[in-house]
Amino acid sequence: MIIRRLGTALILVAAFIGAGCYLEDHSYNSRSRFTSEAEILQLVSERRCKEAWKLLSPRAMSGEPRFMILLADLLDASRIKIPDSNPSRESTLRISSTLRLGAYGTGDTASDEKLRSVLRSNANMQPAGSDVFACLRDAGTSKDLIKTCSEAAENTAVTEKFFDFYWVTMMRSDSAKCGSAR
Repeated sequence: MIIRRLGTALILVAAFIGAGCYLEDHSYNSRSRFTSEAEILQLVSERRCKEAWKLLSPRAMSGEPRFMILLADLLDASRIKIPDSNPSRESTLRISSTLRLGAYGTGDTASDEKLRSVLRSNANMQPAGSDVFACLRDAGTSKDLIKTCSEAAENTAVTEKFFDFYWVTMMRSDSAKCGSAR
C-alpha cells in the first residue's frame, strides 16, 4: 500500500515537472510575458529595436492594451518602424490608430483622447474619421458599441484591418528598425 502510494506520488511529480518543462520550452513568448514597458523603452533608447519589437509586438498583437498603446506611441513618435516597410506618415497614423482603437475604453484616457483628436482633425481620414469619432462618443464605455465603431473604422479605411496588420507585422518581426532617435 505504501509503495503503491509512493509510486503514484512519484508519477504525479514527474508529470508536473514534465508539463512545466514542456510549457516553458513551447510558450511562444515566455520571456515577453514578464517584460515591462520600461524595459522595452530602454531597448528602443539603446537602438536595439529588433529586440524591443520581439518583446513588444506579441503583447500588442495579443490585445494587451498597455502594450498596444506603447507601440502606437512609439510609431507616432517615429522611434520604431514597422518591419520591412517604409510606410507614409498617413499609413503609420492609420496603424497607430488601429492599435489605439483596439485599446479604446480600457482606462488610458490620454490615448483615447489622442485617437479622438486624430479622427476629428486628420484631413485624409475625412469624412469617415468624423463618423467614427461620433460613433465612439455615442458608444461611451459599451464594449459592443466600441466594437461596432472599430468595424466601421476598418470598413472605411480609417484604420487598418487588424488581422491584415497582425499578419504582416508578425511575419516580418526579424526586420524591425529604429526610427529617429529621441
